[in-house]
Amino acid sequence: MKGSLSMNKSKNNSLQNLCTTLDLYQTKTIAILSADDGAGKSTVADNVAVRWAKGGKKVLLVDANVIASQSHSISNSFQKKGLTDLLASHGKPVVLEDYFQESSFSTLNILPVGTIKGEQGTKLLRKYFANFLSIVVDKYDKIIFEFGSLLLTPSVELAQIVDGVVLIVRFGKTSSEEVAMGIQQLKLARVNILGYVMNDVTKS
Repeated sequence: MKGSLSMNKSKNNSLQNLCTTLDLYQTKTIAILSADDGAGKSTVADNVAVRWAKGGKKVLLVDANVIASQSHSISNSFQKKGLTDLLASHGKPVVLEDYFQESSFSTLNILPVGTIKGEQGTKLLRKYFANFLSIVVDKYDKIIFEFGSLLLTPSVELAQIVDGVVLIVRFGKTSSEEVAMGIQQLKLARVNILGYVMNDVTKS
């Protein structure tokens, strides 16, 4: 694992350090994932996306958590269709922008998870995710994927396709055993682990 970061009251500095670190690795496609649900993946993904958009980068934020998707606070609209609907249209002419949610930043596009979730959504991800990535990768400076828990979704399988992953750990909730198991899964799959973020750390 290349590095770690704590997210606490000095969140702005922590986010800046995280974005700087990811830029140093010259990663374009990044997955945010966790060993368990409720670790704060959506919050980290949202904040990193906004930070990069504010810096002038063209960013795509993709919710690929078909099991336990969370709404993104940076979205200005509610769009039911999303990633899985787009994947289900494989081979048909589609307009990518029709599946986006609006954001407050002209350089930030948000692609929600879509209406097809659970087992069917998982099948679509396994079958068409790599093809989807090949289509959008040259359109953006940074692409952030939020995957689900390592235990419930094909996150490890999908993480093999992106440039690298950041593992989110919630202080006081995620056990050391869950973290160790998650890291082992990723290493066995030869996933590029960029580092981890420790959420909700309080300074004494």
